[in-house]
Amino acid sequence: EKLRYAAVSCSLGLIFICFPLFILIKYKNCTQPVMAKCIGYKTVSGGRQPRRYAPKFVYMFNDEKIEMWSFTSYYKRKCKKLFIENEDYEIYINPNLPKYCTDKRTYPISNVVLLAFGIAFLLLGVYIAINA
Repeated sequence: EKLRYAAVSCSLGLIFICFPLFILIKYKNCTQPVMAKCIGYKTVSGGRQPRRYAPKFVYMFNDEKIEMWSFTSYYKRKCKKLFIENEDYEIYINPNLPKYCTDKRTYPISNVVLLAFGIAFLLLGVYIAINA
C-alpha cells in the first residue's frame, strides 16, 4: 500500500518537474532581441480557471515575416495593459527556431512554484518508498 502512495507521489513529482523545465528551456533559448508589433491577443486557457491571454506579434527575422503568439500568458486586463495593439515592443526569439518568442526574459514565478511542488512530491515519494 505504501509503495502505491510512493509511486503516485513520484509520478506527480516528475510531472510537476517536467513542465516547468520544458518552459525554462524555451525561455533560455529565446536570446535574440527583435522589435515586434503587437497585432492582437489569443485565449490560451479557459474552462473553470480564469482565462489567460497571450499577445500575438509580427516581426522580421532573416528577411522573413513571422506572426506568432508569445508563449508567455497573462490575465486579460494585464495583457491588454502591457501590450497595446499596433505598438512596437522588444521581444525575444529563439534564433534557431524563430517562431518561438517571449516578451520577457524572466522566468515566471508560477513555474518556480510548480517546480518546487514537483521536487517536494518526488522527495515525499522517495521517503515513503524507503520507509515502506
